Amino acid sequence: MVVLFGAAGVLTGEIYLAHAKPYYSAGFTVVPKESTDAQGLGTQARLLLGGQLADRIHFEVMQLIMDSDRLTDELVKRGALQMVFASRWDATAHQWRQPSGIVSRISGFLHNVAGRPTWEAPDGQALRRYIDGHTKKTLLKSSNAVTIRITHDDPAVAYWLAQNVLSTADGLYRADESKVVEGRIAHLKGLLETETNSAYRQNLISLLQTEEQNRMMLSSGENVVSKVVEAPVLPTKPAGPSFGLTLAITTGLGVFLGAVLAVLTARRASRHLLRHEPVRAV
Repeated sequence: MVVLFGAAGVLTGEIYLAHAKPYYSAGFTVVPKESTDAQGLGTQARLLLGGQLADRIHFEVMQLIMDSDRLTDELVKRGALQMVFASRWDATAHQWRQPSGIVSRISGFLHNVAGRPTWEAPDGQALRRYIDGHTKKTLLKSSNAVTIRITHDDPAVAYWLAQNVLSTADGLYRADESKVVEGRIAHLKGLLETETNSAYRQNLISLLQTEEQNRMMLSSGENVVSKVVEAPVLPTKPAGPSFGLTLAITTGLGVFLGAVLAVLTARRASRHLLRHEPVRAV
């Protein structure tokens, strides 16, 4: 019986793999900029020194910006909804297709009973949920490297998401820090207009030069926060589902169910024999 259920598990796994839609994974690996590269990161960056400075800025961006709705909003502006949910987008009519079929009708009925809309077109929150559910983040503490991989059933979309998540996260930080730098430059120039002490003026000029260097760095095309050690690459082979893992799970489940059923059958047979065994005279 155990062998029979194990074979059934193998067959179930093969059937699943034959009909399962493959998905692809694209991603990137970034490390904090070296302390020499981080000297001009602006107000926030100057709170710490050296490697601690780079680590703090790096993780602030990777954790806060990448998990924020600001990132999602920027991706929506770049057309992420139509790409991620392409199967639901009618490119000819330029509108979303309302789902059909028995499952959709049942879902719509239940939503209607609950007082919720029977159907909603994909929006920023839907994209946020997709990214959260299809993104894997790995932190290598020894080098503070962060690897982020995003999956999709279309390799081109997975690649596009990885590219745009990286550039958008850096761009959001660049925009925020640029506002701070411009404010500091304006403040320093205002002080220079009224300051007469030559020594203090020299310090102000030095600070102003530093902030102007920060402005130039922020306007350059280089990544401000992270150094990319592995850029996104268009995937050519599916990342899953895993043939070996799927068969291992289904076979193991089949063997387990077979073993449980065999034990229950044996116990039932034992109880049956005890119930019908004739009482012997002493």
